Amino acid sequence: IECRGIVLIVMALSLVSINKKESVSVKKI
Repeated sequence: IECRGIVLIVMALSLVSINKKESVSVKKI
């Protein structure tokens, strides 16, 4: 269960980072 939780956290962090990058790129444009 702990391993799965860590994987979910990593996935969530990656999604958040991608969203931030997209928002930054949109602001730059």
